[in-house]
Amino acid sequence: MHWLLALLLVFAPTVRIMSRAAVNTEQALRAYDRGSSEFAMRLATEAIDLDPSHAPAHAALAHIHAGEGRHAQAVAAYQAGLAVLGKDHALNPTLRYDLAVVLLAHRDLDGVPFTKRTALKDKAIAALDEVLARNAKHHEARHRRGRAHDWLDHANAAEADYRECIQLKPSYVPCFVSLAALYVDYGFSAQGLAVLEAGQAHNGKDAAMWTGTGRVYSQLDRPRDAIAAYEKARTIDPGLVQVLFGLGMAHAELRQRKQAVENLQAFLRRAPPDVSKLQLRTAADTLARMHDVI
Repeated sequence: MHWLLALLLVFAPTVRIMSRAAVNTEQALRAYDRGSSEFAMRLATEAIDLDPSHAPAHAALAHIHAGEGRHAQAVAAYQAGLAVLGKDHALNPTLRYDLAVVLLAHRDLDGVPFTKRTALKDKAIAALDEVLARNAKHHEARHRRGRAHDWLDHANAAEADYRECIQLKPSYVPCFVSLAALYVDYGFSAQGLAVLEAGQAHNGKDAAMWTGTGRVYSQLDRPRDAIAAYEKARTIDPGLVQVLFGLGMAHAELRQRKQAVENLQAFLRRAPPDVSKLQLRTAADTLARMHDVI
């Protein structure tokens, strides 16, 4: 029998045995994807207790916090993960990018004082600087840094990031929309429309391109053009909730009460949890004013 056991050991395939912390981390992410947020939190916390130096466990905990809207806790968890990584670790840019995403989301929350929002934005830019220092072709990081500069009124820096993003990834619609909106905000409407046309040439079958076009037309106080753009987006993707908001607001501008009410009510019914509170309030306030104004 000993020879049989030896034979089995020789020919049995080896397996990759992960640490208990790594197993808990993977189970936490799977549990969260299934909707078991409390169980996922417990697993991620246990993974950190088992091995505080296991950065993916901190990242998993941060991911869960962010998904549940606990942005301050997510920031702390990402920072804890970065603290246990070496600066040159391959995972470092990924955690820094995710940290920047959460910092920017936290900045947009209602009730956050202006000075704190500015500080969060500066921290996000610092994190994205490090990401881009490691990978200058990270187009999403380039766009997010541009958005951060845009919010801080650093127009030239924002423009440079948006343009570089377009060069890196012409199929990435947010770069075109953000650059067009920047030009419109600073009074360069013709340039903004030219950027939209270029974006449409590259991404004419992308619903997000037309949704962004509708937003920029709304900025320009051109509600009829905005409606046409939103309708194109709806033709491409009938399920886009943001189209309902855009159509509702544009129809309201034109005093087209029936269409405005239908679209805004549908938006409020279907809006996902991550829609901004400001947008929800705007839709509700517009509906409330219908009888008095329109």
